[in-house]
Amino acid sequence: MEILLIGSGSRVKSAIDVVHAAGEHRVTGIVDNTLKPGDTVFNVPAMGHLDDLQSILAKTSIRHVLLVITDIGMRMNAAQRISSLIPDLQFISAVHPSASIGRDVSIGTGTLVMAGAVIEAGSTIGEHVVIGAHVSIGADGHIGSFVSIGAGAVIAEACSVGSGTSIGILAGLTKGMIVGTHCAIGTGAMVLESVPDLHVAVGSPAKCVRTRLVGEPNF
Repeated sequence: MEILLIGSGSRVKSAIDVVHAAGEHRVTGIVDNTLKPGDTVFNVPAMGHLDDLQSILAKTSIRHVLLVITDIGMRMNAAQRISSLIPDLQFISAVHPSASIGRDVSIGTGTLVMAGAVIEAGSTIGEHVVIGAHVSIGADGHIGSFVSIGAGAVIAEACSVGSGTSIGILAGLTKGMIVGTHCAIGTGAMVLESVPDLHVAVGSPAKCVRTRLVGEPNF
């Protein structure tokens, strides 16, 4: 199945790699506000900016997209905008074949799972989540929608991460931790106590250092 990628930069390259390795879809175009039409990434052409999406689709038979915008707030806004303006467009998920997915795991629409990730049994993953390379999510975990988890992060069993939250590279959550919605957990932070909604936590052990706004840019 032919798909469009919507995103920019290194995340687009990673997504192309995952989609190619999975073998279920073929990326035939990129929608990227930082590229000019005709630019290419791994021989995949840029077809225009997000504002051009309706006209791009009108010229093709493509009706499936993968949204891989790095910034969570921008990803949320783009998903809402696309769903409102083009309701028949379908979001797809992509899971690298080297990822280990346990029994009774649910992965939401539009989610990207990169190489070497482990999602253990009974876990639920929301929509439009980005799970980086070699992330580990323990059994019975819950990851809300529009979450980004950086490469190498370890989330122990029975943890819950709220929607719109960013978990930094190599961060860790111990068993049963709850991280609220729209939080930011810093690179290498070790979460030993639950983090309330709309907070930034950094360090080891992680401490809340300030509040943040919904849609505030990632670290």
